[in-house]
Amino acid sequence: MNHIVRLGNGLLIRIGAEAGAAAGIVYLLGEELAAMLSGVSSVMPLRLFASVLLGSSSFSSAANTASIAALGGMVALLVTTVFGAIFAILVHLFPCLTATPGTLVIAGATYGLFLWLGCFYVLGTFFWPWFLQTNPTTQFVLATFGYGVGLGLGFVLARVHRSPSCLF
Repeated sequence: MNHIVRLGNGLLIRIGAEAGAAAGIVYLLGEELAAMLSGVSSVMPLRLFASVLLGSSSFSSAANTASIAALGGMVALLVTTVFGAIFAILVHLFPCLTATPGTLVIAGATYGLFLWLGCFYVLGTFFWPWFLQTNPTTQFVLATFGYGVGLGLGFVLARVHRSPSCLF
């Protein structure tokens, strides 16, 4: 059965925001696991997210760890929710992304890859140079597969797909 969700009624944006938040939680859990496996404090991924607002002061030993962790979690959830809503707009603008469940998952993974490149290597270079000190392999895997594939699967589970007729 084909389901076409129109942007005008706000449902597609809601699906994007919810899928983005869910994928963001998967991404953040992956960050936490990677930190623990590499011997880094499990608060470090949350400090990175908090640093988007607080700058390098989020890494200070004088900073309240619980407050930094709470702020980092809120920033992570907000950013991934907004990125999910933006993906929904892209899905609306490029309907062939919804041709099949597979194209949605591939589109999500590609989107996650570009988010990683943009956030870490473009924005990180100009605003948050400490982002460049993270493990690039871990970040690539988590952004592409943890967030991106998770986002695409969120759209698949919401049954946002069309007929494969738009494929060439």
